[in-house]
Amino acid sequence: AYKFYSQAVLKILKKYIPIIEQASIDEFYLDLTGCKNLYGDLFNFTWKLKKHLEATLKLPLSIGMATNKHIAKVASTLAKPSSLLAVIPGQEKTFLSQLSVSHIQGIGKQTLKTLNERGIKTINQLAAIPIEDISKLLGKWGIALHLKANGNGNTNFIENRNRKSISAERTFANDTCDKKQLITILGILSEKLGFQLRKEKWQAKCICIKLRYSDFKTQTTQI
Repeated sequence: AYKFYSQAVLKILKKYIPIIEQASIDEFYLDLTGCKNLYGDLFNFTWKLKKHLEATLKLPLSIGMATNKHIAKVASTLAKPSSLLAVIPGQEKTFLSQLSVSHIQGIGKQTLKTLNERGIKTINQLAAIPIEDISKLLGKWGIALHLKANGNGNTNFIENRNRKSISAERTFANDTCDKKQLITILGILSEKLGFQLRKEKWQAKCICIKLRYSDFKTQTTQI
């Protein structure tokens, strides 16, 4: 079902958007550069496109609009479960400032703990640290996080990216805390992934488990 709807969303998007990067089965980056001459106000156009997708596919969609993919991703997360949030060009740093550093892509549990232990809890606190200091603390990765904290992000689009991950998910009609049921479903999903890996003759470097709650808070862990 996930694959079916993912393809259905992409098919509709291709009718209107010239450049699309599919980041995952349910996440797309759209390049609207130059589209204003065709569609007029891009916020209104995107809102109409969102409504069209929701009406056609009966799916909730969250959309973030921004000048780079990092800010768009954060805005989209804040727009969940079904809204549109646009960040005005030039206001990227202000938009991020009071958010938790956990909103920055690439900050996992251990990095978050390292930053919090040093009193760095908000993105503006991370942005204010001298880049030399964050480099000493987190190495080259710290420099990348510092750039993101200051509102910078990737603007390049990869239209035909090589697949780097496969996934299997199950969304329950009703919330459940039944441990036996959850373990059973986890086993079924693992079997599906194992079958696909063997079929494609792929090898996996790590395994990630994602748990999403009714309020859309998501917890992940990987080994």
